[in-house]
Amino acid sequence: MVGVNRTGTEPNYSYNGRSVIVNPQGVIIADAGEREQVLRSEIDAQLVRDWRAEFPGLRDAGLII
Repeated sequence: MVGVNRTGTEPNYSYNGRSVIVNPQGVIIADAGEREQVLRSEIDAQLVRDWRAEFPGLRDAGLII
């Protein structure tokens, strides 16, 4: 999963950033912190396939055969 958020301030709001990339087990594998930056990470396709096989919720919803 990739979650993005803006950083900086404007007259009425302050944004704390914290964009992250998270693996299927919920482990944060990249974190932008409060800075404006580009995050990059490799995705372990086998890890994703294994997770999908163990957690068939997508298949139950008819999204994966």
